[in-house]
Amino acid sequence: MSKAKSNRPVRLSRAQTKRFHGLRIFELTPGGRGPFSALKITVAPHSHLPAIHHAKMSEFFYVLKGSGYGCVGSRQVRFKVGEHVFIPPRVPHDFHTGASVLEALVIFAPRFDPKRPDVVRIIER
Repeated sequence: MSKAKSNRPVRLSRAQTKRFHGLRIFELTPGGRGPFSALKITVAPHSHLPAIHHAKMSEFFYVLKGSGYGCVGSRQVRFKVGEHVFIPPRVPHDFHTGASVLEALVIFAPRFDPKRPDVVRIIER
């Protein structure tokens, strides 16, 4: 099995970059093909990713490094290395990172499109 090129940076619009300050996204499934996409994200320490929800995408979030907490729907979650969260479409979610960088594997289905990332709205909590 050949190793796919990983860690290709994904660029979001300037507006999205401002809202998601401290978030870096790397595509692990190059070529834009297939029914899902796998991304590696890194988030700076003490960051807050605002509450959003997706219209069509399900999201699987697996922590590789670091820790944090947040809300998925009405449920409070804490996460650390080796833990995961599944987020169905239309469920609001937000995350806060701890004292160190957070790295996570994120799988979206259907596929994540950086030009139209299916962020329905940003919810102020």
